[in-house]
Amino acid sequence: MAGLRHDRGLAVVADGVVLTQREHPVLARVRPVLDDATARLTLSYDGRDPVDALVDTSGRTREVTLFDETVAVVDQAPELSAWFGGLLGRTVQLVGAPAGTRRTSPGAVPRQTVLSDEGSVSLHSEASLERLNGLLAARGEPRLPADRFRANVVVGGCPAHAEDDAATFRAGDVTLAFARLDERCAVTTVDQQAGERRGPEPLRTLATYRRLDGAGVAFGVYAAVTVPGTLRLGDPVLLDRRS
Repeated sequence: MAGLRHDRGLAVVADGVVLTQREHPVLARVRPVLDDATARLTLSYDGRDPVDALVDTSGRTREVTLFDETVAVVDQAPELSAWFGGLLGRTVQLVGAPAGTRRTSPGAVPRQTVLSDEGSVSLHSEASLERLNGLLAARGEPRLPADRFRANVVVGGCPAHAEDDAATFRAGDVTLAFARLDERCAVTTVDQQAGERRGPEPLRTLATYRRLDGAGVAFGVYAAVTVPGTLRLGDPVLLDRRS
């Protein structure tokens, strides 16, 4: 299973390469709404007229580059691409993953993904964020909201970074299995409400206590869906530790 329904199922492409907030932080301010019943996507952004069109997952495919990997995609309606082109000031195409398409990413448990860069489900605890914010405050830096890390799942009631040692996370009828630590990139420096970069944090502070072997830093984990089902806001989560 590839994670939350519709998550990372669409991407913006320029010159055959998928774009991200790394290059265009303004993408954080785009608000997509997909009507499940009609498959109609509406895109909105403060100060711009919204646009809507049907999402196509069964059209002719072509190949694009996603983080040095070649993936098959379906071009979406021209009006959706033109809307993004006007926002970014360049020629781009909105593309989607073909129906049934899955990629497998390595890890303790291989994860099926669609158009995400690393894994199907990202998760961290509230306590992990609270610890980071305490360290930021000690440096005279402002607290950061959870949206800096754009997690699919945020859990409470456990110690900071308890997610690092989990074997599985069970909630409702869903089971997620730990796949790997989530190595963080420059997108965490983007204010998700303003669509602007805000300096070196949180990467600078994470580097003081969350350094991976090598140059990267970790915050949260990637997980694979091993038992699919419905996950609801407020569901109790049972964390099973690795032996």
